[in-house]
Amino acid sequence: MVPFRFKMSGEPSALPEDLAGLLTEVAHDLADAHAAARALAAAWQRDPAAGERATDELGARIAAALARVQAVLPAPDPEGDDAEDPVWLDGLPASLRRLAREAEAERKGLRVEIALRGYSPPEAGSAGRARDEHLFRIAKAALGGVVRQGRASEATLLLSQERGRMELKLVDDGGFEPGPRPRGRGGPELGEIRDRVEALGGRLRLASRPGGGTILTVTVYDEPKSS
Repeated sequence: MVPFRFKMSGEPSALPEDLAGLLTEVAHDLADAHAAARALAAAWQRDPAAGERATDELGARIAAALARVQAVLPAPDPEGDDAEDPVWLDGLPASLRRLAREAEAERKGLRVEIALRGYSPPEAGSAGRARDEHLFRIAKAALGGVVRQGRASEATLLLSQERGRMELKLVDDGGFEPGPRPRGRGGPELGEIRDRVEALGGRLRLASRPGGGTILTVTVYDEPKSS
């Protein structure tokens, strides 16, 4: 492969080794993403399910390239709008699908489905963007608990929206004994979920028992409800 080079002060200079390696990896990721994009139309025509898988694969490859770049960039301002996973890049539904594929890859034998009902993406700069960021992180923590507990073989994330409220529900066939505190058997993920639901002024409902499955429901409102 031809090495990457750039000019500085009019003289050619080889890139630092770590940066050259990064650009090589990103170039490979983008080449894979380009190939996946070319296959999208044929996949959708052949089989909608295959098309959805190809779309998820394309998103994962682009996310991989982005992650490589972000790994060497300065850490973002923790108070900034984009301090967390960049849901704003591809939207909440696509980000949830990416989480599902990552969970399946992390624990073999787990099947995660994503279902949407009435969702409308928020306008740029609106409060809905921060809400979606919290919901994404809640879903990430919830699926992380499913993977860590290791009891479930199937899980479904349902995102629904109707006038005045949005609901995120996780249903799995595993289950655990919910603890009264974040360090209970629900695991540390439950503490993060509770904190984020509280920050949104929403409500959290959890029903679970070992072998009997789990239903975790987060409801957030346009106007926060008092507890």
